[in-house]
Parts: sequence; structure tokens; C-alpha cells
Amino acid sequence: MEQIKRALDIKYDRLSESLKLKYSFTVEDAQTAWGSKKSTTYWDLHKLVETGRLNRVQNGIYSFAKRSSVDTLIPSGFAGRIQRILQESGFLFYISGVDVLLRFMQHIPDQYPVILFADKLAADEISNLLVEDGIIVISGKESKAAQDLLNRNRMENVVLLYKTQNFSYSLDGFATNEKAFVDLYFEMTRRSYPLAMQELARMYLAMLEQGELHRGKLLQAAHERSIRSEMILLIDAKQINPSAFKLAEMIQGEE
Repeated sequence: MEQIKRALDIKYDRLSESLKLKYSFTVEDAQTAWGSKKSTTYWDLHKLVETGRLNRVQNGIYSFAKRSSVDTLIPSGFAGRIQRILQESGFLFYISGVDVLLRFMQHIPDQYPVILFADKLAADEISNLLVEDGIIVISGKESKAAQDLLNRNRMENVVLLYKTQNFSYSLDGFATNEKAFVDLYFEMTRRSYPLAMQELARMYLAMLEQGELHRGKLLQAAHERSIRSEMILLIDAKQINPSAFKLAEMIQGEE
């Protein structure tokens, strides 16, 4: 028994070291980290879950730990409704943006579009499920449609749906703090998402002060949306001389 425990400890340590920047990971990630057969990987993951070292998030997806009580999410009623619909369907998904970051906000908007990422192979079925429940679904690529709704202040029961095959930035059906911040920043700077920039700044600072933001994970999530350089600017903002910002504005103006 002691040998089995020691072997699992070694497996866990190797997995943790290999995937340390990920909140969650797939069976394939673990198989690559261990260099083992798929059947052996499934067995080892099962034992690590059984002994409390890992958490099984969804089918084929695991995480190193469950959200702590301090990190417990309290999403909006609308986001909770979406979560219930999709959990019953069995499809892979996660909610991002405001609903993950509510506990860091001072002023919560009455209405706002929910940012949803869904399994690429099931996105159309997921969209149909939501539409049947009276929800307005806008594809992540339909930027004009989203902008029209936002310009008309039509934000009630609106979902911005993105297709994905990557669920390593999610846990228990919600994005990690870093991914949620990146997605919200992206919507605000690209689509005029209905939230004040001052609120976004306050959220960022609150997350830093509470130790709820990891630089490496933030940059990794930003890379996925091709805004890594913008996140580096935010991270290093306090260390940058104000004159550098002025120079950057001048350079932008010349382009």
C-alpha cells in the first residue's frame, strides 16, 4: 500500500510540474506528461481523483484542485440559467467574463451579455438549446450583430457564443480568473462591451491585491486571443515611465 501511495505521489508531482500553468487539463495532457499508455493514464487519473489529489471536472477533463470557499463563484441569475440548461445537455462549455469576476467588482451592471465558450463540435446544438429557451445567441464572429445590440442597449438575455476545443482555462463550468479577465478586456476594447473601463481597472487591482491573478496564466490566456502584448503592458504599467506612454500615443498617431 505504501508503494502505491509513493508511486501516486511521484505521478502527481510529475503532472504538477509539467502542467503547473494550467488549472485544468485533459487525459491527453496527462498521457504526454507521464509518457504512459492511455489505459494506464486513465487508471492513474482515477486513483488520483479517488485519493483527493485531483478533481474530475467533466468527461476527460481534470483539475488540480476545486475552487476554495473564498473563490466560490456567485454568477448572475441569467448565467445560472444558462449553466443549468447546458449541464443537463451534457455538452462541454464554460462561462467567462463578468460572471467569474463579480466578487472583484464595486459596481455591478443590471444587465450585460454573458460570454460563453462551447464545444466546437456541439456549438450549433448548444445555440439551438439556448434559443429554444428564449435566449438571444450571437456567434463570436458576428461582431456587427453584437455591436448593433449593444448600441441599442439590448443586453437582456444575450449570450456571446464562442466555439472552442480548449477547456484548459476552465473549472466547474466557469473560466479561470485570468481567462475571464482577458475575455472581458477583449470584449470591452473590441466590441464596446457595456462596462466602464474604470471598473475593469478596479477589478484588475483587486485581483492583484488578493493574490487572485497569476502573471503566467494571464499571458497564456492572452496569447490565445492574440492580445499578449496588451496584457504585458497592463502588468508592467506601474513600472513604465509616463513619458513612454506619451511616446506610444505619438507613434500610434503617426500610423
